[in-house]
Amino acid sequence: MKVANTNTLTNKETITLNEDVALHDFKNSLLIVSLLINAFIFTTWLTLQVTDQYNTAVIRALFG
Repeated sequence: MKVANTNTLTNKETITLNEDVALHDFKNSLLIVSLLINAFIFTTWLTLQVTDQYNTAVIRALFG
């Protein structure tokens, strides 16, 4: 009679896998936040380049 070969992980291996997944998730979330910030800055810059009224309003708001 053959014994089935099971692929069970030890507790230490499970913790290591969970840490790898957590690190991967953290990197992904950091990249998404960075992408959103860069998209906001680009959109603001593009709007300032296109419209003079918005540019004037921003300058007045910043410098009084």
